Amino acid sequence: MKKIVLFLSLLVVSSTLFFAFPESADFSQISKVKSSFDTSILKEGDVIFQTDNYGQSLAVQKATLSKYSHVGILFKENGAWMVYEAIQPVVKSNFNAFIKRGDKGHFTISR
Repeated sequence: MKKIVLFLSLLVVSSTLFFAFPESADFSQISKVKSSFDTSILKEGDVIFQTDNYGQSLAVQKATLSKYSHVGILFKENGAWMVYEAIQPVVKSNFNAFIKRGDKGHFTISR
Protein backbone atom coordinates (compact mmCIF):
# COMPACT_ATOMS: atom_id res chain seq x y z
CA MET A 1 0.00 0.00 0.00
CA LYS A 2 2.85 2.38 0.84
CA LYS A 3 4.39 1.76 -2.59
CA ILE A 4 1.14 2.64 -4.34
CA VAL A 5 0.82 5.85 -2.32
CA LEU A 6 4.46 6.74 -3.09
CA PHE A 7 3.94 6.08 -6.80
CA LEU A 8 0.78 8.17 -6.96
CA SER A 9 2.43 10.98 -4.99
CA LEU A 10 5.44 10.93 -7.32
CA LEU A 11 3.19 10.99 -10.36
CA VAL A 12 1.06 13.90 -9.08
CA VAL A 13 4.01 16.00 -7.92
CA SER A 14 6.07 15.46 -11.07
CA SER A 15 3.12 16.09 -13.38
CA THR A 16 2.32 19.29 -11.50
CA LEU A 17 5.94 20.41 -11.76
CA PHE A 18 6.05 19.67 -15.47
CA PHE A 19 2.96 21.70 -16.26
CA ALA A 20 3.87 24.50 -13.82
CA PHE A 21 7.27 25.12 -15.43
CA PRO A 22 6.89 25.26 -19.20
CA GLU A 23 10.53 26.29 -19.61
CA SER A 24 11.55 22.67 -19.10
CA ALA A 25 14.63 21.67 -20.99
CA ASP A 26 13.82 19.17 -23.74
CA PHE A 27 16.85 17.00 -24.40
CA SER A 28 15.12 14.54 -26.72
CA GLN A 29 17.21 15.51 -29.75
CA ILE A 30 20.47 15.06 -27.87
CA SER A 31 19.36 11.75 -26.38
CA LYS A 32 19.40 10.10 -29.81
CA VAL A 33 23.18 10.14 -29.67
CA LYS A 34 23.95 8.95 -26.17
CA SER A 35 27.68 9.62 -26.43
CA SER A 36 27.01 13.31 -27.04
CA PHE A 37 24.60 13.83 -24.14
CA ASP A 38 26.29 16.09 -21.59
CA THR A 39 25.25 14.84 -18.17
CA SER A 40 27.07 17.78 -16.54
CA ILE A 41 23.90 19.83 -17.12
CA LEU A 42 21.90 17.51 -14.86
CA LYS A 43 21.16 18.39 -11.24
CA GLU A 44 20.03 16.15 -8.44
CA GLY A 45 16.28 16.39 -8.04
CA ASP A 46 15.62 16.99 -11.75
CA VAL A 47 12.47 15.21 -12.89
CA ILE A 48 12.76 13.07 -16.01
CA PHE A 49 9.72 12.23 -18.17
CA GLN A 50 9.50 9.69 -20.95
CA THR A 51 7.10 7.46 -22.81
CA ASP A 52 7.82 3.77 -22.71
CA ASN A 53 6.24 0.92 -24.59
CA TYR A 54 5.51 -1.36 -21.66
CA GLY A 55 2.53 -2.32 -19.58
CA GLN A 56 0.01 0.38 -18.91
CA SER A 57 1.71 3.28 -20.70
CA LEU A 58 -1.25 4.11 -22.93
CA ALA A 59 -3.64 4.07 -19.96
CA VAL A 60 -1.37 6.44 -18.02
CA GLN A 61 -1.18 8.81 -21.01
CA LYS A 62 -4.95 8.88 -21.38
CA ALA A 63 -5.57 9.31 -17.65
CA THR A 64 -3.08 12.19 -17.31
CA LEU A 65 -3.73 13.78 -20.73
CA SER A 66 0.02 13.78 -21.28
CA LYS A 67 2.33 12.44 -23.96
CA TYR A 68 4.45 11.03 -21.12
CA SER A 69 3.74 7.77 -19.36
CA HIS A 70 6.71 7.44 -17.04
CA VAL A 71 8.53 9.70 -14.62
CA GLY A 72 11.55 9.52 -12.36
CA ILE A 73 13.73 11.67 -10.13
CA LEU A 74 17.45 12.03 -10.88
CA PHE A 75 20.17 11.69 -8.26
CA LYS A 76 23.84 10.81 -8.14
CA GLU A 77 25.18 7.74 -6.42
CA ASN A 78 28.90 7.03 -6.29
CA GLY A 79 29.44 9.44 -9.19
CA ALA A 80 26.84 7.78 -11.45
CA TRP A 81 23.47 9.27 -12.43
CA MET A 82 20.55 7.19 -11.20
CA VAL A 83 16.77 7.48 -11.44
CA TYR A 84 14.22 6.66 -8.76
CA GLU A 85 11.18 5.36 -10.59
CA ALA A 86 7.93 3.78 -9.53
CA ILE A 87 7.61 0.58 -11.55
CA GLN A 88 6.22 -1.58 -8.76
CA PRO A 89 8.07 -1.46 -6.52
CA VAL A 90 9.94 1.84 -6.49
CA VAL A 91 13.39 1.05 -7.82
CA LYS A 92 16.62 2.81 -8.52
CA SER A 93 17.80 2.49 -12.13
CA ASN A 94 20.89 3.58 -13.98
CA PHE A 95 20.20 6.77 -16.00
CA ASN A 96 21.25 5.18 -19.32
CA ALA A 97 19.16 2.07 -18.68
CA PHE A 98 16.15 4.28 -17.90
CA ILE A 99 16.57 6.17 -21.17
CA LYS A 100 17.10 2.99 -23.18
CA ARG A 101 13.68 1.67 -22.10
CA GLY A 102 11.97 4.79 -23.42
CA ASP A 103 10.34 5.16 -26.82
CA LYS A 104 13.23 5.84 -29.25
CA GLY A 105 15.36 7.17 -26.39
CA HIS A 106 13.37 10.41 -26.07
CA PHE A 107 13.03 12.07 -22.70
CA THR A 108 12.36 15.46 -21.15
CA ILE A 109 13.96 16.85 -18.03
CA SER A 110 12.28 19.46 -15.86
CA ARG A 111 13.87 21.43 -13.08
